[in-house]
Amino acid sequence: AALGGPKAQGQGAGRKRNKGAIKVAASLGAALGVAPDSLEDTASGDVARESGGGRTGAEAPTGSAVGACGGGGGGLSAPGAPGGVRNGSGSRLLQDDSQDDDFVGPPPPPPPTAAPGADGAGGAAADSDDEGMIGPPMPPSFAANGAQDSDDEDMVGPPLPSRFAAGTGVSSDEDEEDEDDEGEDEDGTFALDRHRARLPASHEVTVRGHAKTVTVVSLDNSGARMVTGGADYGVRLYDFGGMTSDLRAFRTLEEPLGSYQVRSADWSPSGSNILIAASSPQPRILDRDGREVCTLMRGDMYIRDLKHTRGHIAAATCVRWHPTDSMLIATAGEDGTVRTWDVEAASKRDDKRSLNPSSGQTRAFVVKDGRGHRAAVTAFDWHVDGRSVALAATDGTVQLWDTRHHDHRAQLVAQGAHAEGTQTPSLKFAPSSAGGAGNLVATRGGAGDESLKIWDLRMLKAAAAAILGGGRATGAQPVAHWSGLASMHSNTACVWSPSGDLVLTGTSAERGAKGDEGEGCVVACSAREPAAPPMREAMGAQVSVAALAWHPRLNQIFAGCSDGSTRALYDPTMSEKGVLLCNARAPRRRDVEAGDMDALAAAGGTIIAPH
Repeated sequence: AALGGPKAQGQGAGRKRNKGAIKVAASLGAALGVAPDSLEDTASGDVARESGGGRTGAEAPTGSAVGACGGGGGGLSAPGAPGGVRNGSGSRLLQDDSQDDDFVGPPPPPPPTAAPGADGAGGAAADSDDEGMIGPPMPPSFAANGAQDSDDEDMVGPPLPSRFAAGTGVSSDEDEEDEDDEGEDEDGTFALDRHRARLPASHEVTVRGHAKTVTVVSLDNSGARMVTGGADYGVRLYDFGGMTSDLRAFRTLEEPLGSYQVRSADWSPSGSNILIAASSPQPRILDRDGREVCTLMRGDMYIRDLKHTRGHIAAATCVRWHPTDSMLIATAGEDGTVRTWDVEAASKRDDKRSLNPSSGQTRAFVVKDGRGHRAAVTAFDWHVDGRSVALAATDGTVQLWDTRHHDHRAQLVAQGAHAEGTQTPSLKFAPSSAGGAGNLVATRGGAGDESLKIWDLRMLKAAAAAILGGGRATGAQPVAHWSGLASMHSNTACVWSPSGDLVLTGTSAERGAKGDEGEGCVVACSAREPAAPPMREAMGAQVSVAALAWHPRLNQIFAGCSDGSTRALYDPTMSEKGVLLCNARAPRRRDVEAGDMDALAAAGGTIIAPH
């Protein structure tokens, strides 16, 4: 090239460029899987041309690997290489040609096929850019679902469970709890088990002492003593701290109020006195050992306005001590009145038959029906704050009275609460530990009604306010209602659990019936889940349940039955003291009375006959 002058120099440079192009073509052929011999044969002809004197790359014959670079338009064409390759002089050796010119080199690889199982979109290959898929084919599960959403990230790890894969892929704890609750409450089985776990009824002890139905069961606030009354006119006093396993009463009172059935009893807040009422107009106050303290005065039946009498003129039905004041009591009777008394003033009367105006009575409320006639009061209870009382009357109403004022009418009257003309033997406010305490009231309908209902005083007040004049709520609905609870006793009670979750009542056994209908039960209903089926604890064939008490401290249930016994239900894991103290003590021989063979045998004694 140096001796030939410029032309020779140009030819030398061209040969160098041609050799470089052949090397580039060889490297591309190796990458595309083409043998080097074929490339050299192809390039053995006029592979390289001078830049000024030959045909351009566009005019190169078919099969030439490299064209001259002088014309600026020749070179090797390879699909998929938009940038091309330049030689030493800067001319492009590889370039994209949009025209349908024949390209030099081996054919391109076949386009990738869609993964098996993919839909018409081609799974992951159906991208908007139609780029080839590099690498092995995707698994069927990824090919089917992996490209459904371009925003979804690749899932790492094992597949999610079906409940997570469906929907959003997130399952909250609240949703799982709701699903569990719905599944559990379909037949009420799990709800029943939850309530049964809170009912202390795994063990039972029978306390005997009456010859007829036990109509009254009441315990003091400490849970140390219990008083029972029955249809045999008698009263029994029990001391759990001094009793043995024979569960005998330490004091028996035969007809303390005369030949009248005992109907109600209540302990004072301090536990020092007992207030007892029978089917006589004069309730009586006893001390904790059963000795008489005073007898309330009887009213004058010839006075027309009963507010001006100094006592009841008909049988007393219910008595209650004030929840906090040990010197204040209230009584109700069949004369349609509720009366409050000062215990200190009443106990100073030396003559129980005296008509002395200082009888101790402080207020009297006359209960009348919608027609203005007196309606007998069958049950009442103090509000938890002690400012008012709620009562049930024979006209089927539930009424609320303020005891701080001499009112002539009730603050609230719920008409149609129970069947008109029937007795409502029990009414109880919810305990202070329950939600909505002071506003929830449980009432038990007697024979002819046979229902248990829970009322919310706030709803009754709202219903009464909507009526012109207020005070009377017609058509009020209870927050919970259970029906079909047989009751053949006028003293069938209802009580709240200490937590306020359950309401207990008793049922009567139908005479001559067999199976469940022939057994009286202690029925527990859930106040928080009224739809849950009630729990039943059977007391035996042809045994009815009348009186009930659930002591909050002992956590034991006492049921007065028609066979003259008092059944104590408890759970050793939840209950304390009470019958647990005396159930393990063997009876002493000196406590065995003559003629009591069962107690004598339990004491291990021997019967010796004189002949």
